[in-house]
Amino acid sequence: MSSEDFTKTNSDRVHSVVISDLEKVFTQAFFEIVSDKTGYPVEVLELDMNLEADLGIDSIKWVEILGAFMEQFPNIPLTLPPEQEIINLRTFRQIIDYLVRQGQEAVEAQSASAASKLATDLSRRLTMLRMNTLRQRGKTLDES
Repeated sequence: MSSEDFTKTNSDRVHSVVISDLEKVFTQAFFEIVSDKTGYPVEVLELDMNLEADLGIDSIKWVEILGAFMEQFPNIPLTLPPEQEIINLRTFRQIIDYLVRQGQEAVEAQSASAASKLATDLSRRLTMLRMNTLRQRGKTLDES
């Protein structure tokens, strides 16, 4: 294997690790933000819940939640979906899938070193989110 092949393989590995973490981190972060903005406990939120029908979240609150979400990930260029697409994003799963696709595109466009830094940031963020959720439940990381 040439050094160029090794570099490409290593880069592909780094990118796939980051991409695999995006869904976990984005889901946890999104639920935390929704909980904060709506008062619903994270434990009652499910991926297939309809924001409007199940939780009464209107489009203004939805955009506020998305804005707060994007602030949590300044290293990933995320944008609000176009208005015609927002109408079709009704469940948490659909929204998170949209955000993960955007995140994947951003990661794939980055160099291996930038993606590696992002992987570290995502890992730290996931740990912080888990600790926050456990703290709200009155537990520690060791008790989970």
